[in-house]
Amino acid sequence: MNSIQTEQTGSRAIIIGGSVSGLLNARVLSEHLDEVIILEKDTLPEKPAPRQGVPQSGQTHSIHQKGAEIIQELFPDLTWDFDTCGVIPCDLGSEMRWFFFGEWMPRIHANVSVHWCDRPLLEWAIRQRVAALPNVKVISECKVKALIPDKSKGRIVGVTVRTANQPKTDQTLTADLIVDACGRGSRVDQWLTDLGYPQVPESNVTINLGYASGIYQLPEGYEPPWKALLISAKPGLSQKLGLIYRMPNNQIKVLLAGWFGDHPPTDDGAFLDFARSLPQPDVYEQLRHATPVIPVRAYKLPSNQWRRYEQVARWPDGLVVTGDAVCSFNPSFGQGMTVAALHAVALGEELHNLKIRNKELNQPGIAKRFQKEAARIVNNPWMITTGEDLRFPQAEGPRPLPLHIMHRYLAKIFDVAHRDPQVAKRFMEVMTFMEEPTALFRSDILLALARQTISKLREKLSIQSERKYPAAQADAW
Repeated sequence: MNSIQTEQTGSRAIIIGGSVSGLLNARVLSEHLDEVIILEKDTLPEKPAPRQGVPQSGQTHSIHQKGAEIIQELFPDLTWDFDTCGVIPCDLGSEMRWFFFGEWMPRIHANVSVHWCDRPLLEWAIRQRVAALPNVKVISECKVKALIPDKSKGRIVGVTVRTANQPKTDQTLTADLIVDACGRGSRVDQWLTDLGYPQVPESNVTINLGYASGIYQLPEGYEPPWKALLISAKPGLSQKLGLIYRMPNNQIKVLLAGWFGDHPPTDDGAFLDFARSLPQPDVYEQLRHATPVIPVRAYKLPSNQWRRYEQVARWPDGLVVTGDAVCSFNPSFGQGMTVAALHAVALGEELHNLKIRNKELNQPGIAKRFQKEAARIVNNPWMITTGEDLRFPQAEGPRPLPLHIMHRYLAKIFDVAHRDPQVAKRFMEVMTFMEEPTALFRSDILLALARQTISKLREKLSIQSERKYPAAQADAW
């Protein structure tokens, strides 16, 4: 654990939370401030390993293409391979076999990727690089107890902390900027209420999701013809999901998930039975010939949760909230780390614009402006994730009329994507943050939908004609 230097001698940012979101923000802020301090309550491992503050770290994780590009830009020496950072890039079209919305997606060269990753190894690799920056300090075993406001309570100027070597003594750290990046367990909303700020509104979609992951050894000499295999859930067909991605040494990582209390067990035999209950047998067929390497670990998530900080009428200067502390999604969509990366970039751009305008960091309105931008970034993945979750009648959350229209339109997109490589590629680009959802409404996509509608109409008319005038009768005429 690093010691705390409480005296502030230059511009300083304090980041609450040393997970991926906090580390990415530290890397960005290191370019704009004299000193960046990361406060992490956990004991940080010297080698890659799960830790208490990230209970889901043993589960399957992914970074979408946009997030991977941001991380690579921030850390150019970070090679996307398993040995360096636990990452396995996978082209969604050509390298993943994907059963989606009741049919198999076409195998195409989409040039659109998802990066499966070992979360502890990726976090460790990023932390080593961030900690090596000359103006960044990582302090572990340090718990933040409260925010410190100025006399007017219009600005947050520091935090109260307790450390492992002084567990009963409060210490004060001041800063020009406080960044909350401590995930879904963030207490910033409560701390602000304690200071007299309005209660933070929340949006929630309850799904009662449970998922479990394990690593298995495939039989010697057997190589599946894909990097990843995904069986997605679909209302009316299955409320379960199965995912496999290939690792080095002929091993595979397997994730099974279930909505609304139908959760996968951790016992090996029962885990296999759960895989057999998926709407396609492919995951089960891989598992039944494989040998467990590590015990299966489980995790549960009750809901998609969005803390609507951008809607708070009165927001303090000097405080910003990012990543999962703003919004935590259904993890089966794999959007969390990419959103965290986009938030870090947005914060860096806000500070860069300050420099261009020769403004100081203590200018009013910066934090409020960032929270609005953070919400804008969240909006599209929230709409995609909760929109699909709300197809299930058991999901609890608001269902405005436009949602029903969107469901019908996207169902047509999915139907055409199973047969049209152009539409499939565009859909994959939207899912990986490479395109905005509005890209699904462009003229080429609308034309593809029209062609599909006309083709189905002709097929229907042909069937009706055949029933009315059978071929034998037509020949007689």
